Amino acid sequence: MSYNRAPDLQHGFLRLGSEENYWQTPIECLLTRRKGSDEKEIACLSHECRAESVSDNIFGSHGNYEFVIIHGWDETVSARSGIQNFGFNPIDNFRRQPPETNYVRGPKSSKAFYKEREITPLSLDEALTFLHKRNEETTMSLFMKVEYEKDDYTYELFAPCKYINYSAPGRKPGYIQPIVGYVLFDDGDKFLMSYVAAHIRENVTQTVEFRIRELTTVVDAKNKNSRAFPFFKILDLFFLRFFFLTDDFTRIKRFRDATCTLFVYSDT
Repeated sequence: MSYNRAPDLQHGFLRLGSEENYWQTPIECLLTRRKGSDEKEIACLSHECRAESVSDNIFGSHGNYEFVIIHGWDETVSARSGIQNFGFNPIDNFRRQPPETNYVRGPKSSKAFYKEREITPLSLDEALTFLHKRNEETTMSLFMKVEYEKDDYTYELFAPCKYINYSAPGRKPGYIQPIVGYVLFDDGDKFLMSYVAAHIRENVTQTVEFRIRELTTVVDAKNKNSRAFPFFKILDLFFLRFFFLTDDFTRIKRFRDATCTLFVYSDT
């Protein structure tokens, strides 16, 4: 992918299937990584969905959890989330062992379909002008490319800017702060779901932050400013954490040297 080209996230999709059923979903984000001069690896994330049965009893017989499909570096995984996935086994919970149902290999058939398109990178002022126009046909066609380094890899994350904070007309200094989710975060041995946000001011990316979903206790996912939190934290240490685990967006990872480039597709 050259600097002035990017994967087509407006029309790209994943086609997935088993022996009996096929389905497709938009590509929510595309993540690449490269170590030195090695070949670039590519991973795609599907749109999220609820557990379902392809029958006349769609939601009533297949569990109550959310899942996404990760078309990863070398395998495809179904990643589930939700408290239903976590059992009451105190030994597994003490070990902070994620349930096997959280990451399931498959589906058997998985293919990403997307083309590369010419893009036009936008400066901060250009992006603000674009957003202030409030043109119904183009306002939702802003995308972001985040570049950062971690564990000897260089990453590029492409995603649509569906939620954007930006300065009012005439306000100085101008700023733009997109927040996007879900996106992929490479945690070494597996992908984790996350949100990513970038703060751009004076035409410089001030920070890029990921809010990452991971295994946690129900108490640690609560509001820590609550007066009752210290009491329940003590209960958590000695009892609750052995039976009540979940997953939530509790970890924050900051990349101060990352860059966020806003762009539109040139033929938009």
